[in-house]
Amino acid sequence: MALGTRGRGGLALAVLAAVLSGAVVNAVAQDQPPPDAHGPSKKPRGGAHASAGDPTEFDRRAAEVWLALGDVKLASEYAEVVLHKSFGFQDQTVSTALHSTNEGYKQARAHLSAAPDEARKRVAAEITRSGTAVDRYIVLVTKSIASAQSKNGWAGEPNDQFSQALAVVPEMNWSEEAWRVLRQSAAFAAALPMAERVALDLTKDPARFDFGAGVLHSEPQKLFLVRKDSVADGLGLESGDRVVSADGKTLGSVWELQQALAASAGKKMTIEVERKGKKKSRAVKVPERLPAPGAAGRR
Repeated sequence: MALGTRGRGGLALAVLAAVLSGAVVNAVAQDQPPPDAHGPSKKPRGGAHASAGDPTEFDRRAAEVWLALGDVKLASEYAEVVLHKSFGFQDQTVSTALHSTNEGYKQARAHLSAAPDEARKRVAAEITRSGTAVDRYIVLVTKSIASAQSKNGWAGEPNDQFSQALAVVPEMNWSEEAWRVLRQSAAFAAALPMAERVALDLTKDPARFDFGAGVLHSEPQKLFLVRKDSVADGLGLESGDRVVSADGKTLGSVWELQQALAASAGKKMTIEVERKGKKKSRAVKVPERLPAPGAAGRR
């Protein structure tokens, strides 16, 4: 074969092709898959392709599913707040929040690896049952909103459908049996953000308090829902605010703001947020006594 102007580069390619060709022939003869020219093959993560019999991988994926479920439940709380307002059924953010968080929950469930033992098979079954309840809730809320928009009012059928949806919310919760398995798992705890570990009492934090704001796992800097008469509400924060800094220190999450507030109880602080695309600074007095946290977690 004439090398022409390819020189050493062409020769190297020819040698590589020959080597790979020989490797393929040997692999076929031994009934093995051929090697990847780009390096060793990597097993895909999660889903049906994840290695079975690995409790660590299962528990880590279960943590991701749990976080996604927390987002769905927060979106459902947001829906209840908005839909109880006059003409709240016209607010498109409700449907957007519900459907986007439910899609995240579906994706997280799809990536759950094979259950390696009987206890985790029951956890997986519980997650499937919870997903069915979430789907039913979404359908009922969607129907109630569409009906209310059609009637331009909430009375009658729309209200009945929404009441049915609210009755489904407790069914989203995972069973105590599932929680007993996961709470004992170091891999499950390690896969959660610190704020969630503290909320679930998997990690102790003496400075923990009830801030009164819901935060989506997918948007840790955003106050998705500020509850009325809460600490967050009293500090002048609003739903939709994105935290920027506290006393000039950049914040990476709402959790970091809570830590800063706990460290400054009874003192003044300047909080900067981004609200509707504009940055706003606010000097506040942090309450000297911060309220104790409510029920652990968002279960």
